[in-house]
Amino acid sequence: MGATCLRTGQHGQQRRLSMRLNHLEVFLEAVRRESFSQAAQAMGISQATVSKYVAALERWLGAPLFLRQGRRVVPTEAARRLVPLARQMLQLAQQARQVVASPGEQLRGVLHLAASSVPAESLLPECLAAFSKQYPQVEVSLAVSDSRQATAQVLAGEAELGVVGEVEQEERLQYEELAQDELVLIVAPEHPLARSRTASLEEVLRWPLIVRESGSGSRRCVEAALRQAGVALRRLKVALEVNSNEAIRRAVAQGAGVAFQSQAVIRQEVRDGLLVPVRIRHFRPRRLLYAIWRRGQELSAPAREFLRFIKRSGCLPGGESPER
Repeated sequence: MGATCLRTGQHGQQRRLSMRLNHLEVFLEAVRRESFSQAAQAMGISQATVSKYVAALERWLGAPLFLRQGRRVVPTEAARRLVPLARQMLQLAQQARQVVASPGEQLRGVLHLAASSVPAESLLPECLAAFSKQYPQVEVSLAVSDSRQATAQVLAGEAELGVVGEVEQEERLQYEELAQDELVLIVAPEHPLARSRTASLEEVLRWPLIVRESGSGSRRCVEAALRQAGVALRRLKVALEVNSNEAIRRAVAQGAGVAFQSQAVIRQEVRDGLLVPVRIRHFRPRRLLYAIWRRGQELSAPAREFLRFIKRSGCLPGGESPER
């Protein structure tokens, strides 16, 4: 794409500055990694080229974008304000390519996703693998956090799409339901509840509970289901609060307590005999999985196709399938 040019007068002279899209691509990679050398390695260019492009962008904007701190480069406040705009400009460039592309031209571009841990670790990999196989020219970048942080990344323009287990009441967001996820209680094979594999909610409340951090959509889903069942949260015997689903499963397997986990993420441990799912009578917490994006934002062609793909392929539990 051609250069964007700015002419400014300075002491009666005119100077011509230019900014190209690859300057923005290098800038975003440097922000993401907080390192010019790592950005260069990721993009397959030299560190000198990264420094040159960033310096050119700083001259064009008339503001510093990074502070050098040893081997790290820390984005300035101006850089952080630039990030969502830079992403929008690159997305618009992708859309422009797609609009003028011939009908037979293959979908290409970059798709930045943010997802909470359960979709990212256990539900999306199959979808991403199939999507990449069908659209090999689309580069997908996935950031993993909890639902609250993933939402913040979308609102900040750091990700174009989010896949989360909970939607916040935020008027700047637009969302679409993708699938349904069931949460089940897991215990160690030696646990007393593992013998019958069924229990009442009152029996479960006697045992130490291992939970996710407060920003987790799965935790808030369980808490909402408990309140709906008439259980006061103060009755919970929270033994551990962990921000990793894998760490929770390991702690449960070692007998540190019981926990609620997505049915989709425990399959391997159940098959290996490391965990036992326990059915709770009259209590089956479920949550919906949503795609989120900023309201009023025109999604790029890769983002639009990704949404269509995961809905029609049936790669998410409880989602649509080609036969439906």
